[in-house]
Amino acid sequence: DGDSRRALLLRGIGGAVERAALRRAAAVVVLAERTARHVREDGVPPARVHVIPSGFDPVLFAGPHRDPWPGLG
Repeated sequence: DGDSRRALLLRGIGGAVERAALRRAAAVVVLAERTARHVREDGVPPARVHVIPSGFDPVLFAGPHRDPWPGLG
């Protein structure tokens, strides 16, 4: 439940705990440059932030494609 005491506690201190852990990490790997920028802004030295893209190639999923299961909702 999003309103439980545990959820409220995690929302309240979770970000601070995560930022502290990231600052102490030997390396931080992220999937996007935008995330890397946020991590650096939170105090992680740039030399420890590494962007490794997920490998998703959007061209492979560009349409139009035929629905392989036209009878399913």
